[in-house]
Amino acid sequence: MANNPFEAPTHHGGAATPGTSGDAWAEGDILVTDPHAVLPCVCARCGTSEGVEHVKLKAQWVPMWARMTILLSPLVYLIVFFIVKKGCEVQVGLCESHRTQRKLGQIGGAVALIAGLFALLGGAFLAEMNEALILPAIGGGFVLLIVGLVMLVVMAVPLRVQKITADRAEFKGAHAGLLQAVGGGGL
Repeated sequence: MANNPFEAPTHHGGAATPGTSGDAWAEGDILVTDPHAVLPCVCARCGTSEGVEHVKLKAQWVPMWARMTILLSPLVYLIVFFIVKKGCEVQVGLCESHRTQRKLGQIGGAVALIAGLFALLGGAFLAEMNEALILPAIGGGFVLLIVGLVMLVVMAVPLRVQKITADRAEFKGAHAGLLQAVGGGGL
């Protein structure tokens, strides 16, 4: 069979890994995958292969120029965000310890966000009752919002998105064991 110059490439480099659907490979410390890849049964955080189960990682990415539109207006940012966002859904292996950490980050972050919203609303309602309680309630609400966001970003996300295009997703934060399992170069 002759080489077809118009055929889509089927291999991007790196070793083929059993247990993947689509390609996954490493470019230095960057994990590169197809947008719907199933990664090997290696924990993305610690590199172990014992007790690893796959979790669904839904990720979105927006170019930096689009993020800067928030300086113009939140409405402009929302419009641009929904127009230019790229998404992927990758099955990532996590050991029991890191699955638990992820779940605690999701639950704790959500609870802190909700508590922060209630504290902000409570501070607004306290204005009529006792003005001395307004500042602590609103300040506490903002602190809880920040804590919730940090928990959601740091504890609940096993890999950090660097870039997503139509045919690939790039992640940072993968353990060297995972990078090696997908054919990692540059470790």
